Amino acid sequence: MFKKLSKLPIKALVILIIVVVLVIAIGITMIVTACLSDTNRLKYHLLDNDTYEVTDVKDTFRGGIFAKDTITVPAEYRGKKVTSIKTLNLQKTQNVIVSDGIEEIQLSAFYKSSVVSVQLPSSIKTIANNAFTGCMSLKEINLPDGLLSIGSATFKDCLELEQITLPASVKEISNNLFNGCLKLKSFNVPAGITSIGDSAFAGCEQLGQITIADTVTKIGASAFEGCKAVTSLALPSSLTSVGANIVKGCDSLTLNVNGNSKYLGNGTTSHLVLIEASPADVAQGEFRVSNDAIVIADGAFDSIKDDVQKIFIANVKSVGANTFKYTSINKTTSQLDYTDLPVLQQITLDDNNKEFVSINGVLLNKDATEFLCIPLATTELTIPETVTTFDPYLLKLSEYKLLERVIFDVTEGWTVRGNSVPATDLADPAKALTLVTDTYSKYVWKRG
Repeated sequence: MFKKLSKLPIKALVILIIVVVLVIAIGITMIVTACLSDTNRLKYHLLDNDTYEVTDVKDTFRGGIFAKDTITVPAEYRGKKVTSIKTLNLQKTQNVIVSDGIEEIQLSAFYKSSVVSVQLPSSIKTIANNAFTGCMSLKEINLPDGLLSIGSATFKDCLELEQITLPASVKEISNNLFNGCLKLKSFNVPAGITSIGDSAFAGCEQLGQITIADTVTKIGASAFEGCKAVTSLALPSSLTSVGANIVKGCDSLTLNVNGNSKYLGNGTTSHLVLIEASPADVAQGEFRVSNDAIVIADGAFDSIKDDVQKIFIANVKSVGANTFKYTSINKTTSQLDYTDLPVLQQITLDDNNKEFVSINGVLLNKDATEFLCIPLATTELTIPETVTTFDPYLLKLSEYKLLERVIFDVTEGWTVRGNSVPATDLADPAKALTLVTDTYSKYVWKRG
């Protein structure tokens, strides 16, 4: 053999030696790498509280031949606790085991990683926004008891995720939490959950079964939009707020009808939530909400906005933030987006309705301290004595073209930007109109 090698040209012999050395070096490197602990495969940063956070996997071990199939995130590094995972951008590793003691998974920590399975410890308290967004291979993850919050879009576009269980310790399903989880087939919203966020299950095309506990009081806009496989959806009677388009694109879902208007309900009450009012149910400009309905969803009146002049409410306890044009329910937002009801003249309540007050067709909260809806076709607006603060700008009163008179039940003590408004002017409905819709239309009015 050596004689044969000695006959090789020097150049070929050199190349052969180099190749052998490289093979040996790679072999040794692979052996050393295989023996390297998971702790030393990661990067760390010491926090102000004298604990470490994992900042990422070292580049050498991110992908390729040196990446492990399974990696364990340690609870200790250099004698100090590891309490948080900031980033773990894995390109080949499929299984991640998070050690007990780690409390937080930070913003976008595993964003678009290669993980298939993630094992979380009972010490985890917080999972931040987008933590697992775009982990398209993720099939299995446990959410332990004691977990307190899961940020928005945490599992968005996890295309392989088929099932997941929320612990009782979580109280809210955040916006877009499972948006785009195409293979999610069923989901149980457990007791203790109080709200389901906007687009939380949007685009879950195979989601056929949804169970919602009676602790849920709010369902956000487009919560189940595009859930093509769902055939039934029972809403709890605990609801107080329902966003727009919650079942838009749910092609297999049959809504309950009252007349021609569409409702959702449960086994006890079929018409619990008004989803869509039908123009066919508007008679002589009037629309009556079902006596069984307790909530009106955002956008429910979109289809009748050009026809309805008067709306009758019997037992409704809550209206959506964008149910009526220029409702001040949504006044905390910087930009208002309202359903346009240009010819709406008044809202009339059933005598037994104790949730709201209607004064001359204007809807107020039950204590009559806050305006909820001033119909666009209102010609006379009364400011009752119970109202001590209102903002004409947020109520868009300057755009009420048909408004002719503003009547103040109490004319004394009103101030705008610290300046007193003359009671004599407020006593004159025509002058009061000018002050409210023009002179002081951009400022908060206060009394007392």
